[in-house]
Amino acid sequence: MNNEKIKVLFICPILLSDNIVGCNKSFFDLLTALNDSIEPYVLVHSNKDNTNKVFTENGVHYLCHQYSDAWIPTGYWKNIFTHPWRLKTVKYFRYDIPCIRFVLKTLKEQKIDLIHTNFALTSIGVDLANKMKLPHIWHIREYLDKPHVNGVIFGGRNWLRKKINSASARIVVSKPCRDFWKLKQENTYTINDAVLSVDDSCYVKEKQKYVLFCSYWLSDAKGVFTAVYAYGKSGLNMQGIRLKVVGNASNDVRERIKIIADEYKCADMLDLMPAQKDVKPLFVNAMAYINPSMKEGMGRTTAEAMFYGCPVVARASGGTLDLIRHGETGWLFDTEEECANLLKKVCTTDQEQIILKAQEFSKQNLSIENYGSKILEVYQKVLKN
Repeated sequence: MNNEKIKVLFICPILLSDNIVGCNKSFFDLLTALNDSIEPYVLVHSNKDNTNKVFTENGVHYLCHQYSDAWIPTGYWKNIFTHPWRLKTVKYFRYDIPCIRFVLKTLKEQKIDLIHTNFALTSIGVDLANKMKLPHIWHIREYLDKPHVNGVIFGGRNWLRKKINSASARIVVSKPCRDFWKLKQENTYTINDAVLSVDDSCYVKEKQKYVLFCSYWLSDAKGVFTAVYAYGKSGLNMQGIRLKVVGNASNDVRERIKIIADEYKCADMLDLMPAQKDVKPLFVNAMAYINPSMKEGMGRTTAEAMFYGCPVVARASGGTLDLIRHGETGWLFDTEEECANLLKKVCTTDQEQIILKAQEFSKQNLSIENYGSKILEVYQKVLKN
């Protein structure tokens, strides 16, 4: 490609909001990391004002058009499980064909070099790549398994897996996530998401007396109830150490959290807070961060804790296993009792060596500075072939 920027059409179906979190945040980190090497174009579902604003402020070309995904929630239609292909066909003709025509017309004057699908649950990138005769990269960031999901995939998971494996190349955010999808070895690259800049790394030795659980949405799948149970069993409340639970939640979730806290007589030591735009102060000052999520694609909050000098106590599952080495870069548990015991240990012993090793790992493997070159190498291999 010489010194010219690579023109990349990204498929990004997640509806963006004013508070960019999770997959949305990872996507903008990707754009930041590749800023000097690519000219990005983004195809999104929505034409809402907040979508326009976030792309305009970041100098990104964007196209808005409805297209179908490969997922329908349980109960959406009564015949969803018996006739999933019927609905897929309807959605394909109603949304996908007009979308393909729209993209071809809109980008007629642009010489797009490749297509990068940034989400597992849409196959529009396959159709666009075939129509435009371009290489296609499929970026897998998520599990599709209970309890995280509640619905059905058109044609089943095997059908979607075959679609993903048909891409020119695949990028997956962790080895466990790659194994879950059973992706073929050839042209599949395991690259952890970038989370922060090396310069964002920090370590405050004098911690405040609280442990932290943080997720944009509080749910059983994210492990919020496990976090409260483990805190209650740890007895840390008797030592004046609080639990901060940060995130948006339904009334039912909040009520259940309070019931668990009352059961362990620690309700007066529990702080329920809404999701925060700036989570750095929370991580920097916490004695420990709890991540009991069942299956993280990678675990963005775990990585943030590592950057910000907060020791992590995490469930030994999913992409977390790519980040946390037990007793080296953090601590792993399988049961609530193990989590409770680890919380007591982390809050009562010196964790400096763990923190420093975790920070070094995060700088080398999860920094924006090192991320761009890894993705660019995949682009160059795909374009060369």
